Amino acid sequence: GLATRIEARCPETKDQVEEIVSLVNQSIDTARSLARGLLPVNTDGGGLAGALRSLADRSRDVYGLNVDCRVRVAPERPLNEATANHLFRIAQEALTNTARHARASSVAIFLLVTSRKFLLRITDDGVGIADPSKDGSGMGLKIMKYRANMIGATFEIRPNHPHGTVIGVIGQHAPVTGKLESAYAI
Repeated sequence: GLATRIEARCPETKDQVEEIVSLVNQSIDTARSLARGLLPVNTDGGGLAGALRSLADRSRDVYGLNVDCRVRVAPERPLNEATANHLFRIAQEALTNTARHARASSVAIFLLVTSRKFLLRITDDGVGIADPSKDGSGMGLKIMKYRANMIGATFEIRPNHPHGTVIGVIGQHAPVTGKLESAYAI
């Protein structure tokens, strides 16, 4: 509205006003994108299942990987937001590592959520990982382990025979207490 009034009173400023409006709109889009990046999993976007499917699509486009994403989620017991976001970030890191280091052509993402447990498995057909138990393992693996620990899950990484790597995260749903979760516990 302000842009229209300025243009009506000072038509010679039309180009500058349009540029300002464009920059403001770009700033809004950037802020939204950053906010989505902080918590990538939301119920409006299909929850973790939708976020993993989008991640698979982006990995196909950006890395050229053939990514198969299979999801089975029990509707009566969805994952809480913190667990879903940690699982998403683990999958994201696994795909990034696969693209950078594994020389893989195919990746499979599998998510299973039952009424009591959850399983996230990422499997690739790349060159594999030398020895994931060594202290010199990369920062990405340490972060994935940390995230799994944060949600009370076990993290495992092992060879995918005959070649490649399997990353697995297995855990149980947090007990429902009826109380609000503290943002500081995340």
